[in-house]
Amino acid sequence: MANVAENPLEPADENPYVPAAENMTTPAKESWFRQLLGILTISAAALFFFVIVFVGPFAWILRDGLGPSATESTASNAIAQTFWTFYFGPAALTTALVAAVAALMRYFLAKPPQ
Repeated sequence: MANVAENPLEPADENPYVPAAENMTTPAKESWFRQLLGILTISAAALFFFVIVFVGPFAWILRDGLGPSATESTASNAIAQTFWTFYFGPAALTTALVAAVAALMRYFLAKPPQ
């Protein structure tokens, strides 16, 4: 047994179940580009979540207007009006696209150091 310590109170030299420290990737070892893409991915995903959860319901409520001059829309007309209220649709699609592209770039282009 090569990894057994002479003294049972002292740790063994190497633990075969733990990878060597030099092979582990830490945030300090990541490239600046990979860190930037990670920040961009998280920011865009958080913005997408905000747009869907907070702006979306307001766009749905306000799509037909409020008050006595409110009109009722149905089916595809309601979806189209919601899409363009506060430019909710383009904002949601743009943030989703930015988050997806940044995540894919981080995964495929910015390889972690070997």
